[in-house]
Amino acid sequence: MGADQKKIVQLCADFVNKYCGIYYEPDNHWITLKTFENGGFQTADELSVVMKSVVQNAPREQQIALLNAYPALSYKIRELNSLSDNSRSEQMGVGLDQCSPGEGRELEELNTRYKKKYGFPFIIAVRGVRNRYEILAAMRERIKNDRETEFQTALTQIHKIAGFRLSDMDYPVSHSELFSKNN
Repeated sequence: MGADQKKIVQLCADFVNKYCGIYYEPDNHWITLKTFENGGFQTADELSVVMKSVVQNAPREQQIALLNAYPALSYKIRELNSLSDNSRSEQMGVGLDQCSPGEGRELEELNTRYKKKYGFPFIIAVRGVRNRYEILAAMRERIKNDRETEFQTALTQIHKIAGFRLSDMDYPVSHSELFSKNN
C-alpha cells in the first residue's frame, strides 16, 4: 500500500470514528463509510444531506435493519443504563424514567404492539418532543398507520435524530479539506 493509500485509509478511519454515531449503526458503519466514499460535502448541512441520501438510497432490507438497530423507548432505569449516552440522556430528558406504573405499562404495551405490527421499534426524535405525554400520544396515533406510512415516518425520525446529533458536534473540515490537508 502506497503512502497516498495509507493516508486515505487513515482519513476514512478518522471520519468513521467521528461520525459513526450520527445514525445508530453499532456493528456496521455502512452509512458513514458510504458517506465518506461519496464525498461532496463542504458543510455540516451538506454532510447531513449526503448521509440522509445514503440511507434513503439503501436497499429496503438495509433500511429495516437500520431501524431495528435503534433501541425501543424505555422507562426502566436498568434498560436506560444499557443505552448509548445520547439515547439515555434523550429519553431521560423527556422524563421517560419518571413514568407512573400505568404509563410504564402503556409504553411497554405500545412498544410490543408497534414492533409486532411494523417489524421495527417505535422511533421518535425524542429531542423534538417536550415530555413523555407527547411520546405516548404519538405512539397511540402512529400505531394506527399503515406499514408504508409508518416505515417512512420512522425513516424521517431517524433523520431528525441524526440532525440533532450532527448539530451537537464540531464539524471540523469539509470533505475536500480532509484530502488537501493530508497531502
